[in-house]
Amino acid sequence: MITDIGCSGFRIDLGITNPERPSEYLLGVLCDGHSYKESKTAKDREIIQPEILSLLGWNIHKVWSCDWWDNQDKVLDEIKQAVKNIQNPATPQLIIMEDSHSISETAVSAHL
Repeated sequence: MITDIGCSGFRIDLGITNPERPSEYLLGVLCDGHSYKESKTAKDREIIQPEILSLLGWNIHKVWSCDWWDNQDKVLDEIKQAVKNIQNPATPQLIIMEDSHSISETAVSAHL
């Protein structure tokens, strides 16, 4: 794991590396800490930053501090599950598209 990744305003708080290829990141974890507070608008931190990072090839998972304080084990389990989903993307999952009310089958992409 590596912290504070990036050289722009879109820093990733925690990067989980691939144990088989340490120069490759499996998952980027964004938290609501210092870099979150530095974003100028809610749209920047909630929409634009994750979309840009996704376009750059990152799998993103968000962790909220209140969730961490309430149940650290649950948060860690969710991160572990996100990593497993990235490592085994062939697992089909039903996704309900809220805007179109349709159901489609797709591989888990772990973009959280």
